[in-house]
Amino acid sequence: MTESIPVTALQWLSGVDRWRGRVQLPDRIRETDILIFQQEDDFVAIPANCPHEAVDLSDVPLDEDGCITCPLHGLRVCPQGGSTERFTVRREGEGFLMVSPRGMGTVDE
Repeated sequence: MTESIPVTALQWLSGVDRWRGRVQLPDRIRETDILIFQQEDDFVAIPANCPHEAVDLSDVPLDEDGCITCPLHGLRVCPQGGSTERFTVRREGEGFLMVSPRGMGTVDE
């Protein structure tokens, strides 16, 4: 059975139409900040910080392909696929639960 992990410190980022939250992943000592995006009827989360230099991507707008480009060095992180990590989340009342990692993907440079 898949364990659900509650998303804490949840906030809506109205200027960029996404949520920011925090999860305690079982294999990590520190909590991980995540960004949650709605994709049709589903929700997906990615780490809120660039995997290269840990730049906060919370307020970076999506480009025409639906990706975030790190303002520091141009690494593209795509919520719909191709990012270093993607997680399935589901709406639970006013909050979210992370239900499973989607595995490692590739990073578009």
